[in-house]
Amino acid sequence: MKEILLTSSVLILSLLLLRRLFRKAISRRVQYALWGLVALRLLVPVSLPAMEHNVLTAAEPVTERITAPALYTTPYRETIVYAPQGALQTPGPYQPFRIDSASADNIVTYTDGKNVVHAVEYKKQLPLGPLLLGVWYAGMAVMAAWFLLANLRFARRLRRNRTPYPAEDCRYPVYLAEGLPSPCLFGLLRPAVYLTPAAVESPETLRHVLAHETTHARHLDPLWSLLRCVCLVVYWFDPLVWIAAIVSRRDCELACDEGALRRLGEAERLPYGQTLLRLIPVARRPGNPMLSATTMTAGKHALKERITRIAENRRTVGAALLAAVTAAALLCAATFTGAKTPDALAGRDPAAEPVLTPAELNTYTEVFNSKDMWTDASGNTCVFSPAAFLLSVYDRPEDVDLFQLFYNGANGYSPAQETPQAERQAVADAYFDGEDWQVDLTRTTTKQADDILEKWMGLTLAQTNKVSLEDLQYLPDYDAYYHYHGDTNIPHSVRFYAGERSEETDVLYYQLPSYVLDPASNSTADAWACVTVEPQSDGGFHIRSNKPCDRPDALLEPQPISGDELAFFNEEFFNVASTDSSADEITKLHNQFLSCLYARPEEIDLFSLLYNGAGRNDKMTEGERQQVALLDANGQEICPTLKMSTASIDAFLLETTGLTLAQTNRVGLDDFKYLPQYDAYYLSRGDTNYRSVTFTGGVREGIYVRLYWKDFYYGGRTDECVTLLDRGNGNYWFVSHLLVDGEPADTLAYPKGEPELMVPLGDIAPYEPQRVATRRVDYTDSTGDRGRAISVDTIDIDSDSFTVCPYLSKDGHVHAVLLRDSETQGASPAMWEGDEFFVFPYDSSIKNDLDAVRLSYYYDLLGHSGFSMTYFDYLNGDSEQEVVSVTDYYYLDPDGTPYLLARAMGDDPQIVDLDGDGSNELCAASPYSAQLFFRREGRLYAADVRALMQSAWPEIGPWDAAAWDFNHRRLTVSGAVNEAGAASFTRYVYFDGSALQIYTPEQADTAS
Repeated sequence: MKEILLTSSVLILSLLLLRRLFRKAISRRVQYALWGLVALRLLVPVSLPAMEHNVLTAAEPVTERITAPALYTTPYRETIVYAPQGALQTPGPYQPFRIDSASADNIVTYTDGKNVVHAVEYKKQLPLGPLLLGVWYAGMAVMAAWFLLANLRFARRLRRNRTPYPAEDCRYPVYLAEGLPSPCLFGLLRPAVYLTPAAVESPETLRHVLAHETTHARHLDPLWSLLRCVCLVVYWFDPLVWIAAIVSRRDCELACDEGALRRLGEAERLPYGQTLLRLIPVARRPGNPMLSATTMTAGKHALKERITRIAENRRTVGAALLAAVTAAALLCAATFTGAKTPDALAGRDPAAEPVLTPAELNTYTEVFNSKDMWTDASGNTCVFSPAAFLLSVYDRPEDVDLFQLFYNGANGYSPAQETPQAERQAVADAYFDGEDWQVDLTRTTTKQADDILEKWMGLTLAQTNKVSLEDLQYLPDYDAYYHYHGDTNIPHSVRFYAGERSEETDVLYYQLPSYVLDPASNSTADAWACVTVEPQSDGGFHIRSNKPCDRPDALLEPQPISGDELAFFNEEFFNVASTDSSADEITKLHNQFLSCLYARPEEIDLFSLLYNGAGRNDKMTEGERQQVALLDANGQEICPTLKMSTASIDAFLLETTGLTLAQTNRVGLDDFKYLPQYDAYYLSRGDTNYRSVTFTGGVREGIYVRLYWKDFYYGGRTDECVTLLDRGNGNYWFVSHLLVDGEPADTLAYPKGEPELMVPLGDIAPYEPQRVATRRVDYTDSTGDRGRAISVDTIDIDSDSFTVCPYLSKDGHVHAVLLRDSETQGASPAMWEGDEFFVFPYDSSIKNDLDAVRLSYYYDLLGHSGFSMTYFDYLNGDSEQEVVSVTDYYYLDPDGTPYLLARAMGDDPQIVDLDGDGSNELCAASPYSAQLFFRREGRLYAADVRALMQSAWPEIGPWDAAAWDFNHRRLTVSGAVNEAGAASFTRYVYFDGSALQIYTPEQADTAS
């Protein structure tokens, strides 16, 4: 009903607008014909196949929330679901009853004027659907009686007062009737013309009247008048239908005038108009809308419009007629078609991949875990879980186990829909010797069973094989099935982990405890099963089978993620701060899931997870602050205090894990302070446990994404993996975060096709790390200014440890010195002695001061770990070339001797596993150079990528830019080409372990 009301309203309003726009450009006969679309929409309540762009699709977010109303009585529990910062969480005003949408759990959720969300649970709800249905039927009965009485009374009046009147050239009976306000045509099957004495005063007047009324007959206006009245009977409550009836009746007369003049000829136009003025009385009140006679009475405005139209003799403009017809066709497409449901359940795409996407799987998961609510033909609110179709094994829909399917009834989730006592007693008498078991008695009528089966399987109860139907108790007097039970057979939830499509069906794979599909089994081990569904054109689907199966290994085989996906996780999903409604920046909350280890989301350490808050700055009152904050003697906070309401934590956990706080194991929650009167948790701290993350790769396994990273948070290194559940459209739930034994190989997808150019690296000569000469120096060589120092170890863990420190020498240059910790221990920091191993370049173009020099650590590079120093120098040390950023990578042998492992030239050099073999390479680039350092069979190699590309592609010109992309594991180069007609180029350079593979951007987009 709501779909018909919505689409007909849009159609009526649109036709009124078209009538206004084209009132001077198209024929009134065309305008009148368009009202037939409204009658068709109102009286034929079916829709054509769904379309993506139409009224119902656009209104779907609103209409799907419109459910049958219910009267709620006796509230007994209220919960504050959400409260903005600073808002008082006080209960709403007491309402002994409330009218709202029907719910499955007797809970009404509403938002008050302060944006506080309340959830009130009532003891009982009474569906208003039957009452409203009764009011609708009563209104139709009254309107139908009005229609019948009005027309029967009018017909009786005509028969009593009419006398036959001879009229030439008229195919319909003509009568002269006293007391009529105007001539008319009346009668559906045998229409007749009824004349007033004024209409026969002259032959001209009679000719005009007969032409008018016979035109009504040729237009089948008695039939259209009847359909108009039927619309008013059925939709008596809709003001737009009344407006459409009034305006269409006016257009009926205008169309009749045009048709009559077409027969009479142009010379009769003015006399015809004069006849109308003489014969049509100006009505002081609207005529009876339920009278099917084509009377000529009209109001002043309608009469003026008719006369004006006759006098102007407007011609139909062809372009306007085409525009009007086109607009009407578009209106039909927008209002006569059904709603398009989410793409994951939409029609088949012949070019679609055979493997279902995470978004499609998530849509199926949400549908099967939903509670389908509808109002049956009797006005009862019914609730059904589609997961019930997963409780039995069947190869055909006809063989579904009906006992398992209807175990909970059609109202098993709605306590308000109790089985009437009379029916309870009838069941007890018929099947249990009069004993009522005093537990829930579910009830499913045959019509409700048909509703469920038709929607989800496309068949009725009679079309099934009625498997196990005898296990339900049937009462023919009520045509309903019953079952005593005090439990439910519906699993808590179902999750589809993989799926594949064929031409007509989708197969969805899921896990359930083995005893669910095999009642004889006592095993709680997870078993695999698959349900086959057939998507329908309206966006829904029909279930075809459900049966056990083997684990779908082929669909769950790990697949490396793409560079775009890795970039998304590194740059958009993680390492990005969010803001709350007050625009305050909140910690990068997704990173907080890396602060502890857990195998299941229920086991997350909540103290570590929520150490920096729950994503919303809940404001504290002064009373709360006095109870929980760390205050000094003056009452000032020693360190900031966080407040997290249970509602805030629930919202955060639901978004990121699909759980509420109550559904977790509450690990670490006791480490917070809790105030029950505010239902909030508090923590005073002056530090953070936040850590940034750079994922080096990842794999997909069905709906799971596993991301790998190296954690150096505590100074050492651990290899870790975080697992996410892909819900589609960029939404993920955290599943686990665990230690792993190194990152597996092949965790990033590479281009599938052949490269444009391949440059072998087999001719590159290996190199050895360079031993660095040292010079013994002490503090007397220093000005006393020292830079940031770092501590490093040798490759022998039992050897001495060192400190690397830059200092400003008296010669004005910055030097780097190694301080042996055993020698400096106990000595004054200002009186040091160590081994100088590097002097940073310094001249008029290079300013390497203490602030410009950066020291850092590196791990697992070319078989070594150590420290790096970044500074500025000429490219390749040649003062004739450009100044670039240079990073030297050093390690120490067991004696503490420094070795230069690699010298990388360019901004932001990357340590990354370029070829996915589990070993890291070093890569650096600038607009003037590109380098690649790699290790093979224990030997080290350094590739000058720019020179190699120049040799393989001589036409290449100057580079505009070059940068290694960590996420995509490639070098992006752009510049000029010294060829006719080729002004510039962009290429992606990959490393496969033995060669450089060069792709165009178009080729690289085919990454697997």
